[in-house]
Amino acid sequence: MTLPATSGRGVNEMLARVAAFAAQETAGDAAVSLDFYEAIDGWIAGMAMMVACLPLNRAGIIG
Repeated sequence: MTLPATSGRGVNEMLARVAAFAAQETAGDAAVSLDFYEAIDGWIAGMAMMVACLPLNRAGIIG
């Protein structure tokens, strides 16, 4: 049985978040903000917008 079959339609949203947080963990310290979330009843899931930014000195912008 596949993950979508056992977890429902919202599984793709959760897998995307897991992948994003894994990438962030690899990049190191980052400031994260959840800018938007809206539940969408027809999808039985939601839409979210999160932003992760490295500190300016890590991103090579300053010092």
